[in-house]
Amino acid sequence: MEHSEGMMVHRIAIVDDDKNLLESLEYMLKSEGFFVDIFSNAEQAFHGIRRNSIDLVILDLCMPDISGFKLFQKLKEAIPSLSVIFLTARHEDFLEASGLDLGADDFIRKPCKNEVLLARVNARIKKPILESSNGIKGFTEGQLEVDIDRRQCFWKGDVVPRLTKSEFKIVWFLARRAGIVRTRDQIISHIYGEGYAIQDQAIDTHKKRIVKKFKLIDEDFDQIQAEYGDGYRWKESVGPTDIEFRGREISISA
Repeated sequence: MEHSEGMMVHRIAIVDDDKNLLESLEYMLKSEGFFVDIFSNAEQAFHGIRRNSIDLVILDLCMPDISGFKLFQKLKEAIPSLSVIFLTARHEDFLEASGLDLGADDFIRKPCKNEVLLARVNARIKKPILESSNGIKGFTEGQLEVDIDRRQCFWKGDVVPRLTKSEFKIVWFLARRAGIVRTRDQIISHIYGEGYAIQDQAIDTHKKRIVKKFKLIDEDFDQIQAEYGDGYRWKESVGPTDIEFRGREISISA
């Protein structure tokens, strides 16, 4: 969405049954230039988010009519590319792991300072997914093809289903320099930006989900290798080639 001067303006939906919190977050985000839709129940949220062009949802985990996890699943079935941040007063680690395992982009525990929440929102939707200063549209690494414009990965010619933005960025980051170990801190910085506070285990959860999705295509997939105590690397095949995608035709540009 763009305003009259051509600058991108993002629309955020907030789903929470705490009306005071809704009003506070709405005011804060609007003052930062976002369009904001607020919903205090799951049914209104589901229909409103489907109807509007929402860039990001901030979703309370504990809703009175349906759990945040169930609403998340319904939204992702309807809009697979939707970015979602869970916001909850519950502090159990297994809930955070469950949310990330389902495919959420982030998990924030209440109380959370406004500046921290804003930084995490900006990390999700104001940063470009990938930077391509050389005009690179994608690359190949062995059997892997990465299409930056479409934010899709292909393995052995088949599209890897429903990669989230974070998962796509991890695949890109590892495979672009195959054979090189990337630490968890490096991966976190690549996905969220410098100084972003998130547990290392979140990267392990993302990795498990990525492997699971690749194995839907190839049950023998084992390209992501763990270096215990360090991080992960993409098993090196043939060196990556910069490519420009035109539909499904690939023309070599390097």
